[in-house]
Amino acid sequence: VPDVARDLNVPDEEFGDFEQAVRAMASQKLVDVDQGGLLRLPSLASRGGSVEGVYRRNPRGFGFVSPEPAVREGSVFISPEDGKDAVSGDRVKIKVFRDGERDGRPRWAGAVVEVLKRKRSSFTGELEKRGGQWLVFPDGREMTEPIVVRDAESKNAKHGDKVVVEIITYPENQGGGSMTLAEGAITRVLGDAGRPDVETQAVIAAYDLPGDFPEECVQQARDAAARYETEIAAFHEKGPAA
Repeated sequence: VPDVARDLNVPDEEFGDFEQAVRAMASQKLVDVDQGGLLRLPSLASRGGSVEGVYRRNPRGFGFVSPEPAVREGSVFISPEDGKDAVSGDRVKIKVFRDGERDGRPRWAGAVVEVLKRKRSSFTGELEKRGGQWLVFPDGREMTEPIVVRDAESKNAKHGDKVVVEIITYPENQGGGSMTLAEGAITRVLGDAGRPDVETQAVIAAYDLPGDFPEECVQQARDAAARYETEIAAFHEKGPAA
Protein backbone atom coordinates (compact mmCIF):
# COMPACT_ATOMS: atom_id res chain seq x y z
CA VAL A 1 0.00 0.00 0.00
CA PRO A 2 2.76 2.54 0.77
CA ASP A 3 4.31 1.90 -2.66
CA VAL A 4 0.97 2.52 -4.39
CA ALA A 5 0.42 5.68 -2.36
CA ARG A 6 3.86 6.90 -3.38
CA ASP A 7 3.24 6.09 -7.06
CA LEU A 8 -0.04 8.01 -6.89
CA ASN A 9 1.65 10.97 -5.15
CA VAL A 10 -0.63 10.72 -2.11
CA PRO A 11 0.49 13.38 0.42
CA ASP A 12 1.85 12.02 3.70
CA GLU A 13 -0.92 13.69 5.70
CA GLU A 14 -3.53 11.87 3.57
CA PHE A 15 -1.93 8.43 3.74
CA GLY A 16 -4.16 7.31 6.63
CA ASP A 17 -7.32 8.13 4.66
CA PHE A 18 -5.87 6.41 1.59
CA GLU A 19 -5.03 3.25 3.54
CA GLN A 20 -8.50 3.20 5.09
CA ALA A 21 -10.09 3.51 1.64
CA VAL A 22 -7.97 0.63 0.34
CA ARG A 23 -8.96 -1.56 3.30
CA ALA A 24 -12.62 -0.75 2.62
CA MET A 25 -12.20 -1.76 -1.03
CA ALA A 26 -10.52 -4.97 0.10
CA SER A 27 -13.45 -5.80 2.41
CA GLN A 28 -15.75 -5.39 -0.61
CA LYS A 29 -13.46 -7.69 -2.64
CA LEU A 30 -12.69 -4.93 -5.12
CA VAL A 31 -8.94 -5.35 -4.49
CA ASP A 32 -6.69 -7.86 -2.72
CA VAL A 33 -4.08 -6.86 -0.14
CA ASP A 34 -1.71 -9.64 0.89
CA GLN A 35 0.20 -9.92 4.16
CA GLY A 36 3.11 -8.04 2.65
CA GLY A 37 0.88 -5.12 1.71
CA LEU A 38 0.92 -5.94 -2.01
CA LEU A 39 -2.13 -4.43 -3.69
CA ARG A 40 -3.67 -6.08 -6.76
CA LEU A 41 -6.95 -6.93 -8.41
CA PRO A 42 -8.93 -9.77 -6.82
CA SER A 43 -8.87 -13.23 -8.35
CA LEU A 44 -11.79 -15.14 -9.79
CA ALA A 45 -11.38 -17.67 -6.98
CA SER A 46 -12.12 -14.95 -4.43
CA ARG A 47 -15.47 -14.18 -6.07
CA GLY A 48 -17.14 -17.31 -4.77
CA GLY A 49 -17.57 -19.08 -8.08
CA SER A 50 -19.71 -16.50 -9.89
CA VAL A 51 -19.29 -13.04 -11.38
CA GLU A 52 -21.31 -10.52 -13.34
CA GLY A 53 -20.22 -8.68 -16.46
CA VAL A 54 -20.87 -7.78 -20.07
CA TYR A 55 -21.00 -10.61 -22.61
CA ARG A 56 -19.35 -10.29 -26.05
CA ARG A 57 -20.10 -13.01 -28.59
CA ASN A 58 -17.75 -13.92 -31.42
CA PRO A 59 -19.38 -14.75 -34.79
CA ARG A 60 -17.87 -18.23 -34.43
CA GLY A 61 -20.13 -18.88 -31.43
CA PHE A 62 -17.87 -18.56 -28.40
CA GLY A 63 -17.71 -15.44 -26.29
CA PHE A 64 -16.09 -13.62 -23.39
CA VAL A 65 -17.38 -11.91 -20.27
CA SER A 66 -15.55 -8.94 -18.81
CA PRO A 67 -16.19 -9.18 -15.04
CA GLU A 68 -17.35 -6.06 -13.23
CA PRO A 69 -15.59 -5.21 -10.99
CA ALA A 70 -12.45 -6.33 -12.82
CA VAL A 71 -10.37 -9.36 -11.84
CA ARG A 72 -6.69 -10.00 -12.46
CA GLU A 73 -7.38 -12.92 -14.81
CA GLY A 74 -9.14 -10.57 -17.23
CA SER A 75 -12.02 -11.69 -19.45
CA VAL A 76 -13.56 -15.14 -18.96
CA PHE A 77 -13.96 -17.49 -21.93
CA ILE A 78 -17.49 -18.78 -22.64
CA SER A 79 -17.81 -21.79 -24.96
CA PRO A 80 -20.60 -21.87 -27.58
CA GLU A 81 -22.47 -24.43 -25.48
CA ASP A 82 -22.33 -22.24 -22.37
CA GLY A 83 -23.56 -18.92 -23.78
CA LYS A 84 -27.22 -19.75 -23.12
CA ASP A 85 -29.35 -17.11 -24.92
CA ALA A 86 -27.07 -14.15 -24.24
CA VAL A 87 -26.46 -11.64 -27.03
CA SER A 88 -23.46 -9.32 -27.35
CA GLY A 89 -23.79 -6.40 -24.98
CA ASP A 90 -26.05 -8.18 -22.47
CA ARG A 91 -25.17 -8.02 -18.81
CA VAL A 92 -24.99 -11.56 -17.48
CA LYS A 93 -24.20 -13.64 -14.42
CA ILE A 94 -21.83 -16.53 -15.00
CA LYS A 95 -20.48 -19.38 -12.92
CA VAL A 96 -16.72 -19.81 -13.28
CA PHE A 97 -14.71 -23.02 -13.10
CA ARG A 98 -11.16 -24.25 -13.56
CA ASP A 99 -10.45 -25.38 -17.10
CA GLY A 100 -6.93 -26.81 -16.90
CA GLU A 101 -3.71 -24.81 -16.74
CA ARG A 102 -1.70 -22.53 -18.98
CA ASP A 103 1.95 -21.68 -18.32
CA GLY A 104 1.63 -23.22 -14.86
CA ARG A 105 -1.33 -21.05 -13.93
CA PRO A 106 -5.00 -22.07 -13.62
CA ARG A 107 -7.08 -21.38 -16.69
CA TRP A 108 -10.67 -20.29 -16.12
CA ALA A 109 -13.86 -20.57 -18.16
CA GLY A 110 -17.46 -19.72 -17.46
CA ALA A 111 -21.07 -20.54 -18.24
CA VAL A 112 -23.93 -18.05 -18.43
CA VAL A 113 -26.53 -18.83 -15.78
CA GLU A 114 -28.71 -15.74 -16.13
CA VAL A 115 -29.15 -12.73 -18.39
CA LEU A 116 -29.51 -9.83 -15.97
CA LYS A 117 -30.17 -7.05 -18.46
CA ARG A 118 -30.60 -7.02 -22.20
CA LYS A 119 -28.65 -4.38 -24.05
CA ARG A 120 -31.64 -4.02 -26.33
CA SER A 121 -34.58 -6.06 -27.56
CA SER A 122 -35.27 -4.24 -30.84
CA PHE A 123 -33.24 -4.75 -34.02
CA THR A 124 -33.41 -3.56 -37.60
CA GLY A 125 -32.72 -5.73 -40.61
CA GLU A 126 -33.71 -6.79 -44.10
CA LEU A 127 -36.73 -9.03 -44.53
CA GLU A 128 -36.38 -12.05 -46.80
CA LYS A 129 -38.61 -14.98 -47.62
CA ARG A 130 -36.75 -18.29 -47.71
CA GLY A 131 -39.03 -21.09 -48.82
CA GLY A 132 -42.16 -20.63 -46.76
CA GLN A 133 -40.40 -18.86 -43.90
CA TRP A 134 -39.93 -15.13 -43.33
CA LEU A 135 -36.56 -14.14 -41.88
CA VAL A 136 -35.04 -10.83 -40.81
CA PHE A 137 -31.26 -10.57 -41.27
CA PRO A 138 -30.18 -8.11 -38.55
CA ASP A 139 -27.95 -5.11 -39.16
CA GLY A 140 -24.78 -4.78 -37.11
CA ARG A 141 -22.80 -7.41 -35.24
CA GLU A 142 -24.70 -7.90 -32.00
CA MET A 143 -26.97 -10.57 -33.45
CA THR A 144 -25.49 -12.45 -36.40
CA GLU A 145 -28.15 -15.11 -37.01
CA PRO A 146 -31.48 -14.41 -38.76
CA ILE A 147 -34.67 -13.77 -36.80
CA VAL A 148 -37.83 -15.72 -37.61
CA VAL A 149 -40.96 -13.58 -38.01
CA ARG A 150 -44.47 -14.88 -38.52
CA ASP A 151 -46.37 -11.62 -39.01
CA ALA A 152 -44.76 -10.24 -42.19
CA GLU A 153 -47.85 -10.60 -44.36
CA SER A 154 -50.18 -9.18 -41.74
CA LYS A 155 -47.91 -6.11 -41.54
CA ASN A 156 -47.97 -5.74 -45.35
CA ALA A 157 -44.19 -6.21 -45.43
CA LYS A 158 -42.54 -7.61 -48.55
CA HIS A 159 -39.31 -9.34 -49.46
CA GLY A 160 -36.47 -6.80 -49.43
CA ASP A 161 -38.05 -4.39 -46.95
CA LYS A 162 -36.07 -2.93 -44.09
CA VAL A 163 -37.99 -3.55 -40.86
CA VAL A 164 -37.77 -3.06 -37.11
CA VAL A 165 -38.33 -6.28 -35.17
CA GLU A 166 -38.91 -6.82 -31.45
CA ILE A 167 -37.38 -10.03 -30.09
CA ILE A 168 -39.83 -12.46 -28.50
CA THR A 169 -37.45 -15.37 -27.88
CA TYR A 170 -33.68 -15.18 -28.11
CA PRO A 171 -31.41 -17.71 -29.89
CA GLU A 172 -30.11 -20.48 -27.65
CA ASN A 173 -27.41 -23.06 -28.14
CA GLN A 174 -28.80 -26.59 -28.08
CA GLY A 175 -25.40 -28.31 -27.93
CA GLY A 176 -23.51 -30.09 -30.64
CA GLY A 177 -23.20 -26.88 -32.64
CA SER A 178 -26.98 -26.54 -33.03
CA MET A 179 -28.62 -23.22 -32.18
CA THR A 180 -32.26 -22.20 -32.28
CA LEU A 181 -33.09 -19.04 -34.18
CA ALA A 182 -34.52 -16.01 -32.45
CA GLU A 183 -38.17 -15.19 -33.03
CA GLY A 184 -39.59 -11.71 -33.25
CA ALA A 185 -42.50 -9.51 -34.25
CA ILE A 186 -42.31 -6.70 -36.79
CA THR A 187 -43.07 -3.35 -35.17
CA ARG A 188 -42.29 -1.05 -38.13
CA VAL A 189 -41.86 -1.40 -41.88
CA LEU A 190 -39.36 1.24 -43.02
CA GLY A 191 -39.37 0.63 -46.78
CA ASP A 192 -37.07 -0.77 -49.45
CA ALA A 193 -33.67 -1.75 -48.07
CA GLY A 194 -30.81 0.19 -49.63
CA ARG A 195 -32.61 3.48 -50.08
CA PRO A 196 -30.67 6.25 -48.28
CA ASP A 197 -33.71 7.57 -46.42
CA VAL A 198 -34.71 4.07 -45.33
CA GLU A 199 -31.20 3.20 -44.16
CA THR A 200 -31.09 6.46 -42.20
CA GLN A 201 -34.36 5.57 -40.49
CA ALA A 202 -32.95 2.12 -39.74
CA VAL A 203 -29.92 3.61 -37.98
CA ILE A 204 -32.18 5.95 -35.98
CA ALA A 205 -34.39 3.03 -34.95
CA ALA A 206 -31.49 0.66 -34.19
CA TYR A 207 -29.79 3.07 -31.79
CA ASP A 208 -32.98 4.71 -30.49
CA LEU A 209 -31.80 8.11 -31.71
CA PRO A 210 -34.17 11.07 -31.62
CA GLY A 211 -36.14 11.44 -34.85
CA ASP A 212 -38.09 14.58 -35.67
CA PHE A 213 -37.20 17.63 -33.59
CA PRO A 214 -39.89 19.17 -31.36
CA GLU A 215 -41.76 22.10 -32.92
CA GLU A 216 -40.12 24.47 -30.41
CA CYS A 217 -36.65 23.54 -31.72
CA VAL A 218 -37.78 23.87 -35.33
CA GLN A 219 -39.21 27.33 -34.60
CA GLN A 220 -35.94 28.41 -32.98
CA ALA A 221 -34.10 27.35 -36.14
CA ARG A 222 -36.56 29.33 -38.27
CA ASP A 223 -36.10 32.43 -36.08
CA ALA A 224 -32.30 32.14 -36.23
CA ALA A 225 -32.41 31.83 -40.02
CA ALA A 226 -34.71 34.87 -40.26
CA ARG A 227 -32.37 36.95 -38.09
CA TYR A 228 -29.44 35.93 -40.23
CA GLU A 229 -31.22 36.96 -43.43
CA THR A 230 -32.17 40.32 -41.86
CA GLU A 231 -28.59 40.99 -40.78
CA ILE A 232 -27.21 40.07 -44.22
CA ALA A 233 -29.72 42.36 -45.91
CA ALA A 234 -28.81 45.22 -43.56
CA PHE A 235 -25.12 44.66 -44.22
CA HIS A 236 -25.60 44.90 -47.98
CA GLU A 237 -27.68 48.07 -47.61
CA LYS A 238 -25.01 49.77 -45.48
CA GLY A 239 -22.06 48.43 -47.36
CA PRO A 240 -18.76 47.49 -45.70
CA ALA A 241 -17.45 49.85 -43.05
CA ALA A 242 -14.91 52.40 -44.29
